[in-house]
Amino acid sequence: MFEIINEYSKKLDLDNFSDYTNFLVKELSLNNCYFNIIFVDNDYIQKLNKQYRGIDKVTDVISFALEDAKDDINIDIRMLGDIYICYDRAEEQAKSFNHSTLEEIEFLITHGLLHLLGYDHMNENDEKIMFDKQYSLLSMYQKEEVFMEEKLKKLLDHAYAPYSKYRVSAIVVMKDNREFYGVNVENASYGATICAERNAILNAITNGYKKGDFKKLYVMTDSPKIGNCCFLCRQVIVEFMDSKCEVINYNNKGEYQIKKVSELCPYIFGSEDLL
Repeated sequence: MFEIINEYSKKLDLDNFSDYTNFLVKELSLNNCYFNIIFVDNDYIQKLNKQYRGIDKVTDVISFALEDAKDDINIDIRMLGDIYICYDRAEEQAKSFNHSTLEEIEFLITHGLLHLLGYDHMNENDEKIMFDKQYSLLSMYQKEEVFMEEKLKKLLDHAYAPYSKYRVSAIVVMKDNREFYGVNVENASYGATICAERNAILNAITNGYKKGDFKKLYVMTDSPKIGNCCFLCRQVIVEFMDSKCEVINYNNKGEYQIKKVSELCPYIFGSEDLL
C-alpha cells in the first residue's frame, strides 16, 4: 500500500506513476507495507537535503526509511517511510539523458524504494548489488512494453486492408491482464469496414468483460507516422474505458505516444446526453 502526494508547485497527474509503483510492490513482494512518494520542487528538496544530510544543494531523490529507526514499533504493518522526488530535477535529468520525464521518475521511484528496503551504495559491493537490482526491475517493466510492440507488429500481418493499404493492429489489456486482439478489416462497401481498436474492444466484450474492466489500449499503424484513433473508435473507447486509462499509439518503427482517454476524447457524448 502506498500513497503518491503532490507538494510540487504545479498540478501533476499522479496516476501516471501508479502503474509502475504497483509493479514494484508486486515484484518486491511488499505485502502488508506502507510508504509515501512525495513530489516537491527544487527549494523544498534543497531544504531537506541541508537539514537532514548537511548538503546545501538540490538533489533528485531523498528517502527517509522508518525501519532504520531503533524504536520498536509494535504494529502489524511495515511502515517503510517516505520518498521525496524533486520534479524539477527529474525534468532536467530526463532532458540530459534523452528520455522522458516519466522514465526518469520511474528510475527515481525505484532508487528511493530500494533505499527504504535497506539497499545502499556507500561502498562498491553494496552499489553493485543495489544498482543491479534497480536496473533489473526497470528492464523487467520496460520489457512488457517491448513485448507489446512485437505482438502488435506480428498482428499487423492479419489486417485486411486491400483498399487503403493502411494496416492497423490493436491490443486491449484488461484489469486482470488478459489481452484481446483486433485488426482493421476493410470492405468494398466502405461503411462495413471496422477498425482494429473497435475489433479489440468488442472482442473483450464478447468474452464477457464489462465497462470499467479495461486498463490500456495499444494501437500500431503500418506507417512511419504515429496515427490517431478515428472518431468512431474514440466513441467506443469512451463508452467502455475510464477517462484515466491510457491509449498507446505506435508507428511501425516502434516510436509511440501515450494519451489518457480524457486527452483523446476531451468532449464526449455519453449516456447523460441522451434524452
